[in-house]
This record gives sequence, C-alpha cells and structure tokens, in this order.
Amino acid sequence: MKLNIWKKLLEKKRRSRGRTDLISLYKDHTPKFHKRRKRVIGELLRRIRIPLSKHNIIIYCLIIGFCGLVWVFVLLSGPFFEIKEIYITRQNTNVNIDIAYRAVDSFRGKKSYLLDTDTIESAILKNQESIKNISTSLRFPDNIEIDILSYEWVFQTYLNDDPYTILENGTVIPLSGSSELPYVIVYLDSDDIPSIPDYKKTFDPKYIESITFLKNSLIENIVELQIANLHYYLDERELIIELVSGGDIIFDLTWDLAWQIERVAIFHEESANIPEIKLIYIDARIPNKLFTCGRDSEFLCRLNLKNTYGERIELPTESEESIEQ
Repeated sequence: MKLNIWKKLLEKKRRSRGRTDLISLYKDHTPKFHKRRKRVIGELLRRIRIPLSKHNIIIYCLIIGFCGLVWVFVLLSGPFFEIKEIYITRQNTNVNIDIAYRAVDSFRGKKSYLLDTDTIESAILKNQESIKNISTSLRFPDNIEIDILSYEWVFQTYLNDDPYTILENGTVIPLSGSSELPYVIVYLDSDDIPSIPDYKKTFDPKYIESITFLKNSLIENIVELQIANLHYYLDERELIIELVSGGDIIFDLTWDLAWQIERVAIFHEESANIPEIKLIYIDARIPNKLFTCGRDSEFLCRLNLKNTYGERIELPTESEESIEQ
C-alpha cells in the first residue's frame, strides 16, 4: 500500500518537472537569457511535438503568407484609404476656389492609392484656364492637399456687356469691384467669344504680351505721353493707343514691335512733341516708314481709318469738318 503511494508521488513529480523547467526558462531574467533564446524555442517545439521538416516549414510559410494577403486585401478594400478631406489653397485671388472644389469633389470616396496627381490637376485645369501652376500632394491615407497659382491680370475690358479682367495668358475672369488696371477696348465679332467666357482662354497670349510690351515701352521711351485707352482690333491684330492729349498711335502686333516703338520715339525727339502737335494719328505699321495724319485733314484721316477698321470708326460730319478748317 505504501509502495503504491510512493510510486504515484514520483510519477506526479516527474510529469510536473517538465512544465516547471519550461516555466523557469521564461521566468529567468538573467543577462544570459537572450543567448538561450534558441534553446527555449526548440524546447517549446519539442514539448508540443511539432516536427520541423523542410516540407512542414514550406506549408507554414504558405499559411502565413496567405493570412498576410487576406489581411492586406481587407485593409485596402475597407474605408481606411478612402479620400475624406480635400484641402485647396490659392496664392492669389485670380482663382475661383468654389469652382476648384467642385472640380475635385468627385474624388471623394475613391481610394487614395488608385489616384495620381495628373488626373486631379487635369480636372481643375479643365474648369479654370487661368491657373498657371498646381501643386498636388496625396497625404495618405485619406487626404489631398492642393496649392494653386494663377496668371497675373494685365488689363480690364468689357465682354458681352460685362466687366472682365484679362490675365497674361489671355484668360478672362469676372471683374469684381473697381480696378486700376489699364482699360483695353476689344473689337471682335460676338462669335469669337464664348457665351460665358469666365475663366476661359479667350485671347491669344502672344498678342496680350505684345500689347503689354507696347504700352510699357511707350511710357518708358516717351515720358510725356499719357495713355487714355487701348483699342485692340482682334481680327486685324493691330493696336491703337489713344492719348489723353488727343490723337492715336497705330501699331501692328505681328511684326517688330521694338522697331515701331523706336520710330515713334525718334519722331517725338527730332520732329515734334507728340502731345503738343495736332495729329489725328501716327501710323507705325508701315516698314521703314512712319506716317502721320494731321488735324487739318481730319476727314481724310478718319476715312483712311474707316477703310481699315470699317464701321467701328466714325467719320466727322461736314459741319464739324468746316468748323475745324
């Protein structure tokens, strides 16, 4: 009887010894514990009787890889990467922020990893041709940040009886409030402009640049001149600069502008003071020649202009001509 009791006690102690030794391995906090890591793992695998053959290792790797793919698929297909917020900033007031937000609103809810910056920027440029540069950043996981810079304004005008500002790239935007920009009167057919030209490229930027160059160069070279208005004849590609002192200067926008300015400046210095003389117009369009038409021949001068620009030029009545004579 006593022998059986001792046998049971010994057997119980033997079975618990393995668990005690294993637990003691993990409770060991000595500095040498990291050196025994491999032995601990091996002991664990041996105790739970997991064979470590090459065949089983491949199977375990495939199972782990499959679980990883499932986790990635669930993560990407869930709401974590859906665009929630779009932030737009503008560097000047020539950008309509409301139109910009409407242009990119369709990207909300789409996966950020499926979007590219070119697609976003094209959507904004399609609605606002006044934009010069766009900087787009995808802030993972769910934000888009957009910074917009537009072209600078250069003139003000009227289109379809509404006030507009002309930007340096030929785009027009609605003019709100007063403006100190130079005023340019544009002569063109109504079919040449869209019914709603807002934020659309309406004019050739090359000629807008030419008009700006002529205006600035004329002021720099002939200080005494004061410009009243600019008359841009779109079909003829010509500019008439109306002076405050009276009279016009006609330029051709299609050829050497610097030469035309030089000829007018030489005429001003050597022949006469332009603001003081009585001229209907100075024509700088003719190569190697400068043509002037005085007030003593106003009717013929106006008739010459009318033959070029049509009904947009008014002729003086006979009574007005006789008074001038």
